[in-house]
Amino acid sequence: MGGGEVLENETGTGENEMKLRIDRHKALSGGIIGLVGYILSPLSWWNDMFINFPLAYAGAWMVSLFYKSAFGASFVIFYWITNILGFLMIHKGVSRVVGKDSSSRPYFRNGFLWDLLAALAYTILMVILVKYDIIKPMGGYFPS
Repeated sequence: MGGGEVLENETGTGENEMKLRIDRHKALSGGIIGLVGYILSPLSWWNDMFINFPLAYAGAWMVSLFYKSAFGASFVIFYWITNILGFLMIHKGVSRVVGKDSSSRPYFRNGFLWDLLAALAYTILMVILVKYDIIKPMGGYFPS
């Protein structure tokens, strides 16, 4: 029996029970995916300092182990990757919960512009922090 196959019992309720079980699973997994996406996205005001900055810093630090001068650029790139991944996970999670293709819904420009401006503001903050050596590769904090 594969993942999508349903067997019916004598009373004829097997298919309905299985669909309900699958719907619950899709709703739960979609909710978890959406929650993680929300945490990664710039939609939550607190996530950047506690989630995205540390993830971006870790990625930039790994890059700087191989190419030291790429720390600043990779810090910004990893930050944007976490935000984009967050939006994609929200989209996927909501699509799973709703069970429909959400790409057919109208596009909300104002919401996107606001999110883009918030992400740009945080990016500018990151660039300033790197430029003035407030944030630097791990080795930069400890004397050699």
